[in-house]
Amino acid sequence: MAKKQRPAKIHKVMTKGYAEILLAPADWECDLNCAVCPENPCPHVHKNCDRAMAECYDDVRRGDLVLVEPAKGYDTKYARSAYIMVPIAFVLGCAFGRSMHYDLANTLVMGGLMAVLSFLLAWLMNKQARMRRVIDWRMVDVLRETDRVIQKKKKK
Repeated sequence: MAKKQRPAKIHKVMTKGYAEILLAPADWECDLNCAVCPENPCPHVHKNCDRAMAECYDDVRRGDLVLVEPAKGYDTKYARSAYIMVPIAFVLGCAFGRSMHYDLANTLVMGGLMAVLSFLLAWLMNKQARMRRVIDWRMVDVLRETDRVIQKKKKK
């Protein structure tokens, strides 16, 4: 059975490869030929439509009309393994503080700083895994691109 494809409009590009989309109503039938559609902005995709997250190509921009299909779920259980470094960094920071003959307060501060920094590193590493957990749709094709006008620099 073929997957149900629907037209959508890129509302906001979140990060490379992921965007927030505005979905056309499910009951609306479209021939997916945007070249013959009389109105330049699609009249059926507007701000009151349902919003969802989609995995998309890297070169899409806000306003592009795309074709999406339901995405399969991603398994992100191993992505959380990066957070195991937080308690290990705390213990290593405390051990380093003890080896430098710091008092208890400075040793705990050093361990805490190491734990916070390793948490931030793990959080940054898991950005893509967090985005994949909320993906509902996957981009199939670009139906219509917005104008890609590049402003030329004025010469003095």
